[in-house]
Amino acid sequence: MARDRGVSIAAAIGPSGQDPENVETYSYTTGKDATVEQVDVRIYPGAGLALRLEILKKDDQTDVTTPIVRTRGKDYLDGDDDTYSFDLSEPIKEDDQIVVRATNLADSNEYNFRVNFDIDERGGTTSIFEEVL
Repeated sequence: MARDRGVSIAAAIGPSGQDPENVETYSYTTGKDATVEQVDVRIYPGAGLALRLEILKKDDQTDVTTPIVRTRGKDYLDGDDDTYSFDLSEPIKEDDQIVVRATNLADSNEYNFRVNFDIDERGGTTSIFEEVL
């Protein structure tokens, strides 16, 4: 029987060094149709806006990425000792990837983050709100 699943992606991303920016990509595949119901993001102290996170969905068929978390004015989340929480209903097909793209703009510091996803595997790509209606 399918159930709700909690998925956590936590990492430390190193400094950019000689590159203008250091980009790391972390991903998770559900293996079945599901819906991302909530995303919680924690950027730990010290980042000073040099850490940028993009929360994306990558379509397995086309390799196109689209934002799961949408913000005004920026294509990313940043912060310093900040937390963000997003309630949403984003359908994910069985082979699609949930992607966290982390960029470190600093040339000498490592920064830590955690992204938690609540994923509903019971209803497939249909939200509970859609089922009620």
